[in-house]
Amino acid sequence: MNNHAKMETGKARIELDGPFASGTRGRTVTGEYIQEWMLTEVIEGDRFVITGITPDGNGKLSFAWDFEDEGNGTRMTQTIEAAGPQVEEYLDVFHEIEVSAPKNVLQLAAGLDRFAGESIYPGF
Repeated sequence: MNNHAKMETGKARIELDGPFASGTRGRTVTGEYIQEWMLTEVIEGDRFVITGITPDGNGKLSFAWDFEDEGNGTRMTQTIEAAGPQVEEYLDVFHEIEVSAPKNVLQLAAGLDRFAGESIYPGF
């Protein structure tokens, strides 16, 4: 997780309070904010889900990453899900995330390619 910040602009650092396992808490730190979240599902080599709480504390925003072997590479799929009683109030924010997600995933994939073969991703 610490190396993820090196591949995605705008992230100062990503902190994890324990092992990369379900139930571990963490945070994403930028120059503007700190977003607290939890690893809510981890299936080693196949999938992980990060879930954060909306600013009002009543909603959840989850980012699921799925990995599939494609023979000569790996297919990475990101799914974003929002839930909560006042989720409609954040539709503009969610739309911005939706619009920027493809660019961010391509940037992350390029970073993974750049670091391929290095030992910075044990178990990833």
